[in-house]
Amino acid sequence: MKNIKAFKTFEATVNEIDPTRLTEITDDLTSAISDLSKYRDKLINYSKELSNFQNKSDEKGNDQIDDAVLNLAEAHDDIEAVIAKIDSINSVLGDYSDKGRQYLYTGK
Repeated sequence: MKNIKAFKTFEATVNEIDPTRLTEITDDLTSAISDLSKYRDKLINYSKELSNFQNKSDEKGNDQIDDAVLNLAEAHDDIEAVIAKIDSINSVLGDYSDKGRQYLYTGK
């Protein structure tokens, strides 16, 4: 009976992440946010630069520059969404680190 109890105790401790590892993960994610922010800023600058060469005629349709500017805007929005998700991940991992495991979604 003691062996079973000891196994259950071991199992409970295995499910908790080491605080040092948790810090490594959040630090890496923070670094990723910083890198993504730099790329986001580059996309904004490229979009501004290319917008000076957009088709300004009354012709219907887009050319390659118009398409590039539109795609840069979409890529910018995608990066913004990724940054927001990573920031959310860091937030919940910070809560986990500070308060321990808390169940966010229960069947109640």
